[in-house]
Amino acid sequence: MATDGRAGVVEGLARDEPRDLLDRRGLVVVSFWAEWCSPCHAMRPELERFAAEAPLDVAVCAVEITEFPLTTEHFGVNSVPSMVILRDGVEVHRSSGAKRRSQIERLVTEAR
Repeated sequence: MATDGRAGVVEGLARDEPRDLLDRRGLVVVSFWAEWCSPCHAMRPELERFAAEAPLDVAVCAVEITEFPLTTEHFGVNSVPSMVILRDGVEVHRSSGAKRRSQIERLVTEAR
């Protein structure tokens, strides 16, 4: 099952519309972050390394919370960094705190 995303990259959103994430097929790893958040910046290279090796049916998206407040509110994100994993538009995992690539890989494997 392929996503609408591009394999190997961390995507941004084009607009503040939660449906753009919810309508995707396959697994979508959504990383909520903020420009002012040091742990978010520390996690970004880990997320990019994960995306570079992710299976084709996994999309990786980064959502900056101040730029996309409707999407952030829809997902009920109260702290950053936070990660939500969707499978065919349904939330199957949620966590907060910075993650290493190996932790992201494990969470995606469990989400399958």
